[in-house]
Amino acid sequence: VTMPAQYVVASTFAPLGPKSEYMSCVFVNPMPTAVEALSCGTPVIGRPVGGIAEIFEQGRSGVLARNRTVEALGWAIDQGLTQLTDETSRRAARSFAEQRFGMASFVARHEAVYERAKAEQARKAVP
Repeated sequence: VTMPAQYVVASTFAPLGPKSEYMSCVFVNPMPTAVEALSCGTPVIGRPVGGIAEIFEQGRSGVLARNRTVEALGWAIDQGLTQLTDETSRRAARSFAEQRFGMASFVARHEAVYERAKAEQARKAVP
C-alpha cells in the first residue's frame, strides 16, 4: 500500500517530528510528509517543530499544538479527531495544499525570486 493511499483513507495525520523525551516515533523531517498528507486531502495534527508550523493555517490545514508539551499535543489530537474528520475538512486540506504548494504557487514564488535577482543586478549595474 502506498503512502498516498493510506493518507486518503485516514481521517487525520500526525507527523510527530524529531524524537523527544515523550515521543517514541521518529520522522527525520516531518514537513514533506505533512505536505504529502495535505495534498491527499488529509488534515494534519502537528507540533510546532521544524517546518511544520510554517505550513499550518489553524483549522484549515489541520490543528497545530500550542507548544511542544504532551498536554498541548493531547489537545491538538483531541481537536483534530473531533473537528477535522468530515469531507469539508478534507476538501479544505486539499485546497490549502494546492494553493500553498501547487505548481502555480511554486512557479509564482520562483518567478518572484528571479525578478528580485534581476532587479538587484540592474541596480548594481547602474554607475
